Amino acid sequence: HRQLAGLRVLFHRLEQKSPDNLSPALRLHAAKLAQRLDGLDHDITELRERSRLLEEELRFKLEEESNRHLHALSVVTMMLLPPTLVTGIFGMNTKGLPLTDVDSGFLWAAVLLIGASGLAYLIMRRLGIVK
Repeated sequence: HRQLAGLRVLFHRLEQKSPDNLSPALRLHAAKLAQRLDGLDHDITELRERSRLLEEELRFKLEEESNRHLHALSVVTMMLLPPTLVTGIFGMNTKGLPLTDVDSGFLWAAVLLIGASGLAYLIMRRLGIVK
């Protein structure tokens, strides 16, 4: 656009000043070239505006996709937080932890982990976070 603008100005000056030493045919050609350059400049300006709009649309689509990925990551994190808490509690090396003396303690702990994930899922579904 900048290079074309310089040429446009040059040919418009040549056309308008019309010195006496220029032939009428040369002035006519300069006028035709100036009109063609005006048309090209207009086309380039439109093309630049279209490309800017396209770039903006692509940026919005990428932001939308990024937001979807972040939402999915947030949902997975929220579902894994309660089981992580349960695992942390049962992983402590202290006396008096529940289900340590029961033979099926591991199964009860696994059920508790799955139940905590299920409860988190139901809460998120009720709140509208997960569809």
